[in-house]
Amino acid sequence: MKTTVPPVAIAAAGVGVAALLYVMAQKRAGQSLAGAAGSAAVEAVADVGTGAVIGIGEVFGIPATDTDQCSIDLANGDYWAASFSCPAKRFLSAVMGSDDTPPPGNTGGATGSW
Repeated sequence: MKTTVPPVAIAAAGVGVAALLYVMAQKRAGQSLAGAAGSAAVEAVADVGTGAVIGIGEVFGIPATDTDQCSIDLANGDYWAASFSCPAKRFLSAVMGSDDTPPPGNTGGATGSW
């Protein structure tokens, strides 16, 4: 009696071996394999969430944030431009007066965009 292994099972085994090798490569000194697997899983979920937010933003025409431009806009006091270039947390901190990130030098222009 001859049995054949379905191609899906072979692919699943390959993905499993690749995942195990990835987790072993990410393992830090003194960390258990289970701890490394948990860390890798959390990082993967965070990366998927970040990608989803960026993708949804692109669909609706929301520009990606730019840390350097955000600093320039805040240094110039241009909160309208900063609302587009800054991540929400940093923008809100700046508006509330609790942003302690040192600004870069002024680049000129009304919005500092040139």
